[in-house]
Parts: sequence; C-alpha cells; structure tokens
Amino acid sequence: MKFIKLKINHLSFIEYTHHLGEMASFNSTFNFRTMIWFLSMVLMVNLLVSDMVSAARIKHLQKRNSFVGIGCLGLFDNAKFNRLDKICEECYSVTRTSGIESSCRRNCFRNEEFLKCIDLLLYSNKNELNMIAETLYGS
Repeated sequence: MKFIKLKINHLSFIEYTHHLGEMASFNSTFNFRTMIWFLSMVLMVNLLVSDMVSAARIKHLQKRNSFVGIGCLGLFDNAKFNRLDKICEECYSVTRTSGIESSCRRNCFRNEEFLKCIDLLLYSNKNELNMIAETLYGS
C-alpha cells in the first residue's frame, strides 16, 4: 500500500481516508467473493461424492434384487455372486446365444446351463463353483 504523507491540511487527510476506504472495500469484496467461491466448490465436491455413493448404493441394491430375483435365498455375498454372474456373462460372450445369461443364472446358478457354461469356459474348479452356488442358494 502506498503511504501518503499527511500534510496538515484538510485536503490531503480526506484523500488518505478515501484511499483507505477504497482498500477496505476492495478487501472485503475480495474476501467475500473468495469465500463464496470456496463454499461453492465445497458444495460441488459434496454433491459429486454423494452422487457417486448413491450410484454405488443403487448398483449394490440392483445386484441384491437380482440375487433374490433368480432364486437365491442364502446370505448375499457380493464377491461370490459376481464371480458366478461373470461366468454367465462370459458364456454369453463366447456363445452369443440369446437368453443364455438368464438361463445360466436361473435357480441361483443351480441348473444344467450353468454347468455347461463352466465346461465350455474350461473352468477346472467345478466343485468349488457348485459349492458357491449352493451357499448362495441357501442350502
């Protein structure tokens, strides 16, 4: 800030106080605008994060509804369910047969189509996958 030498007259004192008033006005406006900008950014980040959490929650609920919808009555285990679900998706990707995904999932992966998909995809751990299906089914 430029310091104005005070002369002992009325005009220079008024110029100095006017200059100080302008600086105070600028600083308060600047601080207010900065605060509004900062709060806007915080609000925007908060909304984005809550949307991501909501999207993840919706996806989880859709998987859970799908779990019950295909006849699974056991405890929902997302990792196990996704593992078996991926087999049905891969089976469709290989065969491109219409409806194979839903028939593979039917009765909570406890069906002949699921076993055919395991064989087709050359999974060597057929017994382990059947045990996972039994667990998800609720046996």
